[in-house]
Amino acid sequence: MIKINLAPQALLDVEDKNQKIVQATTLAGFLLLVIASVSFNHWRTAHQLDAELAQNEAALEKVKLIVGQVNDLEGKIGAIQARLNIINNLLLSRLKYPRFLSEFSQMLTAGVWIESMATTEQTNSMTVQMRCAAVSHESIADWLRELENSQKFATIDLGMIVTKGNEGLRLYEFPLTAVYQESKQ
Repeated sequence: MIKINLAPQALLDVEDKNQKIVQATTLAGFLLLVIASVSFNHWRTAHQLDAELAQNEAALEKVKLIVGQVNDLEGKIGAIQARLNIINNLLLSRLKYPRFLSEFSQMLTAGVWIESMATTEQTNSMTVQMRCAAVSHESIADWLRELENSQKFATIDLGMIVTKGNEGLRLYEFPLTAVYQESKQ
């Protein structure tokens, strides 16, 4: 079968041109619609992210405020704890020296006396450094036995004994260092 077209070519060219314009317009409209929808989606996402960022920043400011308050409270707690520790230490050690001197004076034997005494405190003990004098070697020996038997003094260190005076009246001077261990009460 043979097809014969009776319409003039100019009319066919115009119609072909109109059809291409319609197709191009449809394609442009479709592309415009796709671009518009993608742009709208990006805009909507950016707007949502901006709103979420504002909420998160507001929450962060609240958390920063709370953290600041917590840090202030921790500082106050630390200061109060330090004061409490000082008070507890004072309460624990307020009777240490009277108790020490009472126990120490009971251990002194006749013929021995203390010329000077210095103490250095440790956690559960006290180092006592003394400069002593005695009228005889026996007095020194008796006092050292008394200190050792008391079990309140450890690491007793007797220094060099120096004899002073003449044959009628002799005096024996010596340093003594000991560690006093306080009895638990």
